[in-house]
Amino acid sequence: MWYVLAFIILLEITLNFTRQDTQSHIKDHPKIIPYLVIHHIANCFLLYGWILNNTFMLIFHALCCVFIIIYWHTNKYCQLTVHVNKIVGTDDSEPFKDILYMLGFKSIPLWNVVWNHVLVVAIALISIYKIRNNMKKSNLKIKSSGLDPNENNKIINNK
Repeated sequence: MWYVLAFIILLEITLNFTRQDTQSHIKDHPKIIPYLVIHHIANCFLLYGWILNNTFMLIFHALCCVFIIIYWHTNKYCQLTVHVNKIVGTDDSEPFKDILYMLGFKSIPLWNVVWNHVLVVAIALISIYKIRNNMKKSNLKIKSSGLDPNENNKIINNK
């Protein structure tokens, strides 16, 4: 599933870099390109990391979601966005132009205050649900393969 996430990242970067305002900012300030790319990668991982099936990556994704929620409660704005806005000369409150911005979600009243947080919590819960299911499946595989340590102890004790 990593290829789906990679495709989404490339799609979002392409969509953002073809926007008229982004092109003019890049033309005037080319040093913002690495910041935008890093921001889009992090943003896509946060929004779509739940589609991965690797338990380790899902745990990392859920922890990133928790970290972002805490970060948003302690900081008024994302520091990457603030830094890019400072370079291009726009206000700190100018939002990051991700897929949610392009679809119009960030124009919804209270988006940054409430709905953005609800979205990230819901995404984290999806990852946690998938982690739980992956762990159940792996536990079933261990028991059915005869590698369950508790089963081996029963066999030894019965001899």
